[in-house]
Amino acid sequence: MLSKQVTWNLRCKCGLTPTLSSPLLFYSETGCVFPFIYKGKPYESCTTLDKHEGKAWCATTPDYQTGLKWRFCNQLDCVFPFIFRGKSYDSCTKAGRSDKRSWCSLTSNADTDNRWILC
Repeated sequence: MLSKQVTWNLRCKCGLTPTLSSPLLFYSETGCVFPFIYKGKPYESCTTLDKHEGKAWCATTPDYQTGLKWRFCNQLDCVFPFIFRGKSYDSCTKAGRSDKRSWCSLTSNADTDNRWILC
């Protein structure tokens, strides 16, 4: 199982490292814990569920309900490469935005997950 996580970590390129206390948890450089549990469901990336203004957020503890600690996600939480409209991106893009603002995906596939953040 650990080798699968290390492979995911290298693919993600988002600064996640396995913890010594639990090889199943990853702490990002920004303080997010992945996966984290929210309302009984595990999340392996930032989510926009139930937070103000649709901004992406993550828990900073393994189980949000036990600590109620969280933070908004930022560009350091981007996942590269990610797929958007069938094309792979290794950095922020303006594709698909009429206002030409740069954005990135919070998961490896923006087409299926539709979770993103402005860069």
